[in-house]
Amino acid sequence: MIWNHGRGMTSADHKAPPLALHFAHRGWDVYTLYRGWGSDDRLRALQIVGAGIGKAQKMGYSRIVLMGQSAGAYAAIEAVRYGYEVEAVIGLAPAAHGNGTYWKDNDFAMRAIWEKYAGRKAKVAVAYFAEDDYYEAHAPNVRGPWLRDKLQSLGIPHYIINQPEIADLKGHGAGQSWNFARRYGACIFAFVESGEAPPCEEGDPSALATFQIVPQPAGRLDPTSPLAGLWHGTWGGGRLVAITMGGITGNQLAARYHAGLGANPAAELPSDVDWPLTLTATGMMRETPNAVFEFRRDGDRLFGTMTAKHNPDLKDTIVLQRVPERVSAR
Repeated sequence: MIWNHGRGMTSADHKAPPLALHFAHRGWDVYTLYRGWGSDDRLRALQIVGAGIGKAQKMGYSRIVLMGQSAGAYAAIEAVRYGYEVEAVIGLAPAAHGNGTYWKDNDFAMRAIWEKYAGRKAKVAVAYFAEDDYYEAHAPNVRGPWLRDKLQSLGIPHYIINQPEIADLKGHGAGQSWNFARRYGACIFAFVESGEAPPCEEGDPSALATFQIVPQPAGRLDPTSPLAGLWHGTWGGGRLVAITMGGITGNQLAARYHAGLGANPAAELPSDVDWPLTLTATGMMRETPNAVFEFRRDGDRLFGTMTAKHNPDLKDTIVLQRVPERVSAR
């Protein structure tokens, strides 16, 4: 994997982001390019990407993936357009035009580039984010749907992440965050390996398998309980989780907590733990050595809050959705 950073105004930070590290922890070698900010333009960026591909090929790599953010993503996408052969290109908020009205060219100029992907072999994964000043803040929900339709018509394997509403993924740099790597790292990895967009949408229980979550029953299941069954959702920090709830004994609700594969597969492994909840006047709660979890049910949704014990101002939130089929099936 070759990482290509965005354009800096006074410096160039070329360190690999969490998403690239996700690939590194799952067996990929990651290299980073460096483009000096003082002479950083589209032609120079394209030349540096091409040189990186050539060096990787000489080193014997048969599978090469280009990943970039902003101007780095733009250059990676252009490299494939100009005939450089790679297995996949991953673009995070691609943009090479900014001030004044030039932000429009991040869509209009790129459409001609995407047209040239006809006949190319590279898989394409692109992420666009709400409130991105380099296009989405001005004309939201345009680039994602257009690109999805275009690549579909060209027969190019693709995975488009379009303005996700979870894990606080907003702004031009959202793709470089730990939140993004937690919520979409496993999805993008699965796409690169298989060439098929995996189940990853929020609210789709099939997405649990993408994150290696295999829900287990929490003891006896009471089909008359409105809480019994499978609930799943994403914490604000990006971790996809599921909670299986079973029967009630006194004020105790049997439950199991399932956390999916995280941003760093070496540290944030899938987990499955016994996690009984205590019923309260307003909902449910659980206290651990480090945090207090509180949940409130509203129909087929659970609203949850995690509060750190060492710092009550440190909170995270989640909205869990219920899968009624699990209850009816039992």
